[in-house]
Amino acid sequence: MSLPESERFDCIARFAVETLNPDVCHLADMWVDDTCLQAVYQAADDPTICERLYLKGVRPTCRRYYQRPPVDFVTDSAFSVGSKMNRCVVEYRVAVMHWGNQAVEDLHAYLIFPEGTGIPAEVELEATMTDPVDLVEPNQGLIYEGEVTWETEQSEEEIRGTLDGAQIRLHWTFESERHDQLFPATTENGPDVFPAAES
Repeated sequence: MSLPESERFDCIARFAVETLNPDVCHLADMWVDDTCLQAVYQAADDPTICERLYLKGVRPTCRRYYQRPPVDFVTDSAFSVGSKMNRCVVEYRVAVMHWGNQAVEDLHAYLIFPEGTGIPAEVELEATMTDPVDLVEPNQGLIYEGEVTWETEQSEEEIRGTLDGAQIRLHWTFESERHDQLFPATTENGPDVFPAAES
């Protein structure tokens, strides 16, 4: 009795990865063998395997994969300042994309605000969705959205000025060690970023 197509492919891909033999992927159907090859070269942790891939069209992708640093991130953010019931409101949208060739664990994101502004110094973010960008494991894209509210005598314009010094801090585990890195936060204000907060 033959295996269902998905189980057959999983079996072939698993064996190809376990043996680090891209030629095993020949056994998969043509429309998925490049996916099998990708799994093999990512598992190999050896850039020379790119030259062993029988599908020449996959080789450039493999080479680019190994040209990336083990861990790298791309971040972007946007803020909108408004007020609700005599409280200042900063709405944020932060995008974080892991763009390395090895997996990270326990990723946390924080917004760091300049001291002396009255804004909470650090706010931990909770991911609200996965970025729909077509990322291949171990890469991932996350979107964080929310708001920070507090009482202040500063005007909205003054708050916008202080946001220029805001930063994104990422905290993650890689190879059993904890790492931190700061990224600048962009500040954009306008209706295309967030709807205006109600007064």
